[in-house]
Amino acid sequence: MEKGNTDELFSIKLNSEGTRHLQKFAVLVKAYLAIGMIFTTLALVDFTLAMKIKQADYGDSFMNFYFKIYPFLSLSVTVLFIIQLFYYRQIGIEVKKAILHTDEHLFNSALSYLTKSMWVAIGGTVFSVLFVFADIVISIKFRL
Repeated sequence: MEKGNTDELFSIKLNSEGTRHLQKFAVLVKAYLAIGMIFTTLALVDFTLAMKIKQADYGDSFMNFYFKIYPFLSLSVTVLFIIQLFYYRQIGIEVKKAILHTDEHLFNSALSYLTKSMWVAIGGTVFSVLFVFADIVISIKFRL
């Protein structure tokens, strides 16, 4: 291993196969964005309907609490998903630029967006787990 005055951890040689994979990734990002916009639209419709529909009074404070927080949990997951879509879009843009200009700094920028996207995905997953847990509790308590 060579020691020197360099900030590089390691060097990556990007061959034509790697370039094709990164370009395919950029195309998949566009498809993910399109699907994500459909999900976001449906989630916002769900949020709007949940806010407008009056829930029956179940007499149980937990059930009423669930119906009050459901729209906001749904909206929170949707907002996190929109942020994640933004980061994925940025990854695709930076990867394309990095390949076009053979610029390692742009590639590193794409990796930073990947890390940010993962943090947002973790947040969205935590919200989703809480939502599913609440739904399971309600199913056991009221539907079974």
